[in-house]
This record gives sequence, C-alpha cells and structure tokens, in this order.
Amino acid sequence: KQPFVSTYYELVNTDPTYDKWERHGQHVQIQVGGELVHIFHYHNTYDPDDGTDTNSSEYAGMEKFRDFILDRINAQALSERGRIVALGDFNINGTMVDTLMPDLIDKQSDWVDHVVAMFDFENSGVYSTGGAGAGLSDHDAVWASFDLEPPAPDAMTWASQPASTNTGTITMAAT
Repeated sequence: KQPFVSTYYELVNTDPTYDKWERHGQHVQIQVGGELVHIFHYHNTYDPDDGTDTNSSEYAGMEKFRDFILDRINAQALSERGRIVALGDFNINGTMVDTLMPDLIDKQSDWVDHVVAMFDFENSGVYSTGGAGAGLSDHDAVWASFDLEPPAPDAMTWASQPASTNTGTITMAAT
C-alpha cells in the first residue's frame, strides 16, 4: 500500500561458532501521512549449543541489531523516534527482547519470531507453518497489522459561539 522511500541493508553479525552465516539487518522506510515509518528486519544468530541468557551469542547478535537500528535512526534510544517496527527470527525469548529494546510497546512472539513496535498493533497473532520437515519453517510465524493512517481531524463546531457576557467572562457551548 505504501511505496518504499528508501531501503538499506548491512552486515550486522556473523555467527560466531555454529554455522558462520552472515546476518544482515534490513531497513525500509515508508511514508504515511507525511511521517516516516522505519521497518527493520533481522534473522539473528542461532547456536543450538548456546544458552538463552545474556551471555549467549543470540543475545550478542540482538545487541548488534539494536545498535544497527539506533545508528540508522541516528538516536541514542528508540524512544527518540516514533514510528519503528522491528521484526524477524530473533532466536531469543521475549524477556530478552524487553531487556534490549524496552521502548518497544507492542509485541507479538512465538518465542523465536517477533514483531515489536513503538506504537500499538491494530491486530496480531501467530500462525502455523506446518512444522519441521513438513512446512515453510521449523516453528510458527507471527504477524501484525498496523493502522498507519493518521486520524482525520474532527473539527469542532459551536452550538453557541464564544461571546463576551461582561468584563472577564465568556460563554460558549460546543456541539
């Protein structure tokens, strides 16, 4: 529905131990009602022998992705920019996402796949991809829809216009 204003990708991380795959972050901007919306995507490192704590390679990969986002929006904190969506196969649980990106207010996750945003989803959920060997992925996927259109102004109308009744007093009534 909205054309891309710009697209960008960059190497964010290389798997440190398991498969050595290069992991790129993508950044797309769309314009909605005169406001830029930043959409970021990342498929994080995964090491089946690694833990799920803040010392894991997955956590370190997400720190690099968060830093990639901050660099792209030229900010010290996500809260400095309003319309941000981050999504992908993060390979970490939601608690870790909350720790790394506390400013993101709406979240949908199936544990490894996440959609997180600086603004509320209109709707979100999880859907089955068929499972390992039988479908599109080895785990369920997540989705979210957003109402990106700014609200139309609802101009105020008067039942009685503001009028001076005496010095220092005004009367009026809105419809």
